[in-house]
Amino acid sequence: MDPLAEHEVRALSFRVLAEALARAGEPATAQELTDTLIEREHAVDLGATLETLRCLVGIVCRKTGETPRSVLDAEFSIAPSDAFWRASLARERERQPAAE
Repeated sequence: MDPLAEHEVRALSFRVLAEALARAGEPATAQELTDTLIEREHAVDLGATLETLRCLVGIVCRKTGETPRSVLDAEFSIAPSDAFWRASLARERERQPAAE
């Protein structure tokens, strides 16, 4: 992808993320925010998603004084298991219409 097109995709991705966060509701529950983001996941490229994640982790670190690793380790310890996520993704793929 040429640099200009990549920049445009990234800019659109950030706009979609910002819109999703704004539409999630005030105050949004974790489920509302998740649902709003999932509705728009195909409009957001992977690079923008990871960059946003890193920035959000950075904000948490600045607020708590923790390191990114300790923040993520704490979150991983309370996250659903890998088996749960794999099963959830498999069910979702089964519900999607087959590609033609």
